[in-house]
Amino acid sequence: MNHKRVGQQIVVALAGVGLLTAAAACSDSSDSSSTSSPASPSSSASSVADVCDLVTDQQIQDAVGAKPDTSKPGEETTAGESVCYWKTGSKYLLTLTRYAAPLDVTAKMAELKSGLFYDESLPSPEVGDESFYRLAGHNDAAVVVFRKGDVAYMLEMGNTADAQVSEAQEAAARPHAVELAQDVLAH
Repeated sequence: MNHKRVGQQIVVALAGVGLLTAAAACSDSSDSSSTSSPASPSSSASSVADVCDLVTDQQIQDAVGAKPDTSKPGEETTAGESVCYWKTGSKYLLTLTRYAAPLDVTAKMAELKSGLFYDESLPSPEVGDESFYRLAGHNDAAVVVFRKGDVAYMLEMGNTADAQVSEAQEAAARPHAVELAQDVLAH
């Protein structure tokens, strides 16, 4: 057995692995079009907090009829999706979610416009560049989804009652949700 030859083969093999690793690292850092990098913690934290600054407690009180005790930014679990919650006691008064890059906003709008909770019979609330209502669930009085440019929002006005809202209650709440949506875009 030639130990010198085996040693040279090991050195050549290790050098090849090193080159492949370096090439892969260069490829990953220079090709940002194929993957999106996660948001940095500081930019995520500020973007989530910024959503809470888009609506005032007074605007919520005017729309919902109750003043929030707290506003709380949610965690940004998906890059580009930020949420803020306003509550009084244990009741949610308002939830505002913002969708922006690196999230595919067009795909998110299509997702929100499909399925059980989209009511295509309702006319557009005409907020921003594109908008529509979603049917309120048990915890919602009214839901409006709207987009301006490459940023979209879903505004969910909370149901402060202990029962499902009626169609009449939902219809009465929608203009207030639209007013809040316009306030968000004016901010």
